Amino acid sequence: MAAIIAAGYIIVYMFGAVIVFLFGIAFPLLLILIHASLRLRNFKNKLANKMEFVGLKRTPMGLILEGLGQDQEAGS
Repeated sequence: MAAIIAAGYIIVYMFGAVIVFLFGIAFPLLLILIHASLRLRNFKNKLANKMEFVGLKRTPMGLILEGLGQDQEAGS
């Protein structure tokens, strides 16, 4: 365990700012871009969203708000 911690410390010490940039800024941005590009919205999802917007289909939260006498905002 101590050897792993020591090796990690040496690597961070040697590469310093590069490691901080890669794992603190570039890596999260890369994950966000990969997620956004792989998250494809198909026709069924688009149709369900339009039906919710028009009011033909109610969400569970919409039913709860209606039961409490609250208005659901259009498009939410």
